[in-house]
Amino acid sequence: MTRWIKILLIVSLSGAISCQSYRDKKKLQQDLTSFLNSEIVFPPGLIPFQLPDSTQSSDLLNRPYKIVIFIDSAECNDCRIRMLKQGWEPFLKEIQDNDLSCIIIFNTSQPHPIQNAMENMYLSLPYFLDTESRFPKLNEKVRLNSSFKTFLTRENKVILAGDPTANPNLKKLYLDQLRK
Repeated sequence: MTRWIKILLIVSLSGAISCQSYRDKKKLQQDLTSFLNSEIVFPPGLIPFQLPDSTQSSDLLNRPYKIVIFIDSAECNDCRIRMLKQGWEPFLKEIQDNDLSCIIIFNTSQPHPIQNAMENMYLSLPYFLDTESRFPKLNEKVRLNSSFKTFLTRENKVILAGDPTANPNLKKLYLDQLRK
């Protein structure tokens, strides 16, 4: 990744948290540097789900580009599902790339409330349930910062971190990377 993309990414993330102290910003920059280019491992045993009438490809985990959205059990699942519906469905329709998959991973020991919420909101995106917390155990850097729970990979290496649906600068970076 070019140096200017890294700088813009750091500035975007830093701008989002400008109220934090210098030490916190420095830690974020260190964590981001550590996170970029790290390899993401998708554990066996992720349970795939989708709404019955939506289409899903069986090769989601094998595509070269992946946007990974990790949702931890400590987060408000209904809030995150609403965000997926309002922000991610339109963003992914804008991209429409056969080399890209969106990997939504819910880390939860209680899958039924998530399945019900997904059905109630009629979210057509496929998702995975990680009922044994394997994903965060294999990818510890995902928990370094809440900004790292959404990221873009190329060949399972992190190339961008942050939510492009919440930040126009990141959206531009994601689109630029996906158009290369």
